[in-house]
Amino acid sequence: MTIIKKQNLYRLAKVISNVFVPPVTTATAFLLLCLHYATNIVQFAFWFIICLIFAAILPMMYVIHLELNGQVSQLLIPIKEQRNKPYLFGMLCYAIGLILLILLRVPILIVALMFCYLTNTAATFIINRYWKISAHTMGVAGPLICLSFVWPKSVLPVYLLIPIVAWARVHLQAHTTMQTIAGALLGLLLTFIQLKIILQLNFQ
Repeated sequence: MTIIKKQNLYRLAKVISNVFVPPVTTATAFLLLCLHYATNIVQFAFWFIICLIFAAILPMMYVIHLELNGQVSQLLIPIKEQRNKPYLFGMLCYAIGLILLILLRVPILIVALMFCYLTNTAATFIINRYWKISAHTMGVAGPLICLSFVWPKSVLPVYLLIPIVAWARVHLQAHTTMQTIAGALLGLLLTFIQLKIILQLNFQ
């Protein structure tokens, strides 16, 4: 492989890794769900702003704050030990967002997704104490499962993003292949199981 080709592949992997960061996939999932369920523009804006602030903006701003203060080396946090604080802060944000969504009686699937972000992050936090699992592949897989409950056929081709993002993270040497697979499987299985239980309980 030529040097130029290697450089191009590295740039491509970098772009993919930067575009499909968890805050972006999170915001996209909530955007689509809020658009689907809201009956007017005011309702949509209100729901989406809450989801955006507590599930994407605040967690990302906290990571930026940590980087500016030298507590994490990069925004994507390649060092496992540096991920604990962002995970804990993210869980706090998700919990607040979840409470607000419940109080506002937002449609159950939106509430359930916020709940999944809280519990999935808690699982990731525990695993991260022993092993560096991929938040990127988990962050793609989880929202896709949720969107599949609304648009099962339309979302199916988008699952190709999972191996694409996994390749990017491995190519950048940010994760091993097994770490990206584990992240994807955890995101898929945990989110699916939780959503099935929540939706069944809600409609009983």
